[in-house]
Parts: sequence; C-alpha cells; structure tokens
Amino acid sequence: EVCFVVAHLPAHEGRAAQRVKAIGTIQEALGDYVARADAAFFFGDLNFRVDPRGDRDAGAFRAALKAAADLSRDEGDLSPKHAAPAAVMEDDPEARSLVLARVAAGDFAAILAWDELGRLLAHVRRKRGAFAAAHPARFLTWRDAPCDGFAPTFKVLRGAAPTVYSEKRIPAYTDRVLYRGRATLADHAAAHGVALSDHKPTRATFALGDEAPRETPRKPSRRGSLGTAAA
Repeated sequence: EVCFVVAHLPAHEGRAAQRVKAIGTIQEALGDYVARADAAFFFGDLNFRVDPRGDRDAGAFRAALKAAADLSRDEGDLSPKHAAPAAVMEDDPEARSLVLARVAAGDFAAILAWDELGRLLAHVRRKRGAFAAAHPARFLTWRDAPCDGFAPTFKVLRGAAPTVYSEKRIPAYTDRVLYRGRATLADHAAAHGVALSDHKPTRATFALGDEAPRETPRKPSRRGSLGTAAA
C-alpha cells in the first residue's frame, strides 16, 4: 500500500508552529492510512521558510519546536487555531540579501542550515529518546527529501528566465517532499526553467520495496517489489 498526501500549509514567515500543527490535523483526519501504508508521501507547498536572522525569530521557532514535540508524543490539540501565536514578519532586506548571496554562490547547503523544516526535523530526531512512545505516523518519522542540489523554489517572478526572486519575500524551499516507510529516494530536483508560477515545480523519484526500511513491523508481502513512484 502506498499513501500520497498533498497539502498547502499556512503561509508567511514566523508561522512554523501553525504549519506543524496543520500537519498533525491532516494526519489526524487520515486516521491510520499513513501508519499502515508500506510507504507514504506528504508533499506540496508546505510553506516552511528560510530565516538567517537567528535569535530575532527565536520565539516563533520555539513555538514550532513545541508543536513538533507535541505531535511526536501524540499529545495535545492538533487544530491550527490553537497554535502559539506568532507575528507575520515583514520582509527583511538584509536577510534577503544574505540568502541571495548564497544562491549566487551555489551554496545551497548554507541556505538549508537556515531552513525551518530541516531544523525542526533535526531537533526532533536528536530528542528521539524522549519521544519513544510516538505514534508511527507522527512528525518524528517523516524524512525530508534533501534540497541541497537546487536553488530555493519560492518566491519567484512569473515569466522570468533565468530565475528572479521577488523582493517581497526571503527566498525559501517551500515546495517539499516528505516520505516514510519502504521508500528510497533516487532523485530530487527543481525545474527552474519553468516560469508559469511564483513557485518552481519540483520532482522526486523513489524506489519502493524491501530494500527500503519500514518503521513498523508488518506481515511479509507476496507482492514483491513495489517498483518506482514519482511525486
């Protein structure tokens, strides 16, 4: 069984907690579909942002960490309306310039060091022992397809070639693919030549089958390899 979940999570800087809470709400609505699948994929405009400002956004990031911890413990109200409030921050020209400099240098790994989603997942994994009772479908078990092979996919000017980033936002990797279960990532890329939207489309290719680890024990399948899937 393969489960695909497509989502458009809450937008804007400073709202990482709302995005994490929204993931929980969606998973709650899906019941055990994600947990029982051999492989599951959660993808779309997940809206996680890049913030090189560090402590200037520490309060919003702490709220997101708490939301991730609550999801991993399978505790608390998962509704986004109960997320810790965080102000939507205005554009910061200095922060935008820092990210654009890394884009120009092709140093995408440096940009990802400021990425909300990557920081959240890394923090939760470091604390895995405290979340040992986590439900297998919760935030803890999602893996993020690495984005270090391409430039940020948002916010770009429609019709511009080569890519031109909007002055209204700090460039970010908002378009993401999360996966779990018996899935091995084979390729992840962005189509920066497509200029039809203020986002650049991305693609991910996976091999599915026994070669990829499963989070929960299941009875042996007689279906053999599940082949490949692209999200």
